[in-house]
Amino acid sequence: MSFFFTVNYNILKYILYFLPIIIIIGNAAVNLVLAVVVLLYFVRSFIEKKIIFFEKPAFRYFLIFYIYLILNSFFSIDLKLSLMRTIPFFKFFIFVLIYTDFIEEKRIQIKKLGLFWILILFILGIDIIFQSIVGHNITGFKSEFANRNSSFFYNELIAGGFIFSLIFITLKMAFKDQNNFLEQLIIIFFFIIVFLTGERSNFIKFCLIFLIGSFLWFKYQNYAKKIIVVSLIFLSILSIYNTKIFNDRYLTTISNSPNTDLGIVNNFFRSTYGSHALSAFYIFKDNIFFGVGNKNFRVSCIDQKKEVLNYQKIIDPNGKNFSDGCSTHPHQIYYEFFSEHGLLGTLFILFILFKLIKIKTDKEKLSSINLFALLYMLTTFLPILPSGSFFTTTFAMLFWLNYIFFLISEKKTN
Repeated sequence: MSFFFTVNYNILKYILYFLPIIIIIGNAAVNLVLAVVVLLYFVRSFIEKKIIFFEKPAFRYFLIFYIYLILNSFFSIDLKLSLMRTIPFFKFFIFVLIYTDFIEEKRIQIKKLGLFWILILFILGIDIIFQSIVGHNITGFKSEFANRNSSFFYNELIAGGFIFSLIFITLKMAFKDQNNFLEQLIIIFFFIIVFLTGERSNFIKFCLIFLIGSFLWFKYQNYAKKIIVVSLIFLSILSIYNTKIFNDRYLTTISNSPNTDLGIVNNFFRSTYGSHALSAFYIFKDNIFFGVGNKNFRVSCIDQKKEVLNYQKIIDPNGKNFSDGCSTHPHQIYYEFFSEHGLLGTLFILFILFKLIKIKTDKEKLSSINLFALLYMLTTFLPILPSGSFFTTTFAMLFWLNYIFFLISEKKTN
């Protein structure tokens, strides 16, 4: 038995150390390590002859959430597709329970973990700078889009979201003191990196957390340090206006229409994201209470193509390059929830997530790492801004990873 716990400890430790690299490698690698974590959970439960973590409040809410997702699948328009995507989702809940306990039991040194993750993020960031200058990353990969830099994610344009999801909790692991000037300079560096990825939504979210964090950081800073940090922010934003490629990406290339007189709202509906919004709306309108089922947007959107295209042609009769609004998911979390889960399902999901957050806030005061993990989680639910699918592997991994660092108690990790 002692041999199992030693092996269990080592496997979990190295998975956590190399988790950022595993995510960069791709979904197959992530699913493999999640399968290992789940296996270790069940083996430990068998050895101890009990359901591990059953007494934890989070376990019960995870179980209710999971039962809902399964029931939702039985009301979906494509039962097989929904179940195939939904049944494995419990792996994220086990991942949270295992690693919350693992970290709180001090089985890993948080500061060393943070420093190692910073190193990984720095390598990724430097490669993004290299790609933005020469047009390809150090492995020779060249993005199809001149204003999008994905580095080692290659055709997956998610490098900015990846950095945004990890950098704040990583820095709080490495620098617990909120009066650390080096930490602020690192944040400025990654502020620029996320900007260079060309991911508008993640850049905006990064800026929001940055501004909130800056208020906390600046509280005890002297004026010289404040001026340096503010100047670096100003210079970064100024580069948007002085670099044509990124000016096009951030300020002009939203609508698919050459017509510049459509107005803000109609310009949005003439964009690819706007077409997803229209498709999600038409799906929701026909399935108000329960939606079409988890992961079924990709199926149902096919039936909405005509309505989406007709609407765009009405607001832009002389336009071209119309988008039919169909995709694997609608690229915005509320569009996804309302179209696939309906009004009742969306309210239920938000209620469960609220209760999962309340578990912590009712129990104790939030530490700095808890706060930044929570801020990341809250930006996930900002309206209008595009996002990944809540139930896909990478997005879910990053969200629930932040939930772990929201949940951990600083008293137990010190």
